[in-house]
Amino acid sequence: MSGQGRLQPDCEALSSDTIVVFECKSSQTGTAPVRRLQIEKLNQALDYYSPLKARGVKLEAIVAAKFPYRDWVFRKLSPRDLEENRETIATKVEELNEGLRSGSIQENLFKQRVGSVYQETFLRIKPQDPSNWQP
Repeated sequence: MSGQGRLQPDCEALSSDTIVVFECKSSQTGTAPVRRLQIEKLNQALDYYSPLKARGVKLEAIVAAKFPYRDWVFRKLSPRDLEENRETIATKVEELNEGLRSGSIQENLFKQRVGSVYQETFLRIKPQDPSNWQP
């Protein structure tokens, strides 16, 4: 899945009827934050494989978090989660574009703020959260 401008998930699992893309987190603290950019990586991977849906292949996006002395916590993202992330990014970046076009934001500040949109935390996984997906 390499290519110019394409983000890659941390891991992909393939079977004859299912493709699962993973973003993996490790945390030494009480939570594992997942950034919008990491969710966008999963979105782009699912977009890449979307033509296979017509053949009946099921696509899933999973965030996996590992905590010290605990099992992995798996969080399956719904299509709504993925779309919400994409819409939020698009809305915030468009607002910044408007500021750039109107001259209220300088280009260097624009780039910095766009970067910060992608670094926003989308969700936090805690060690006590139940997994909603089993490998």
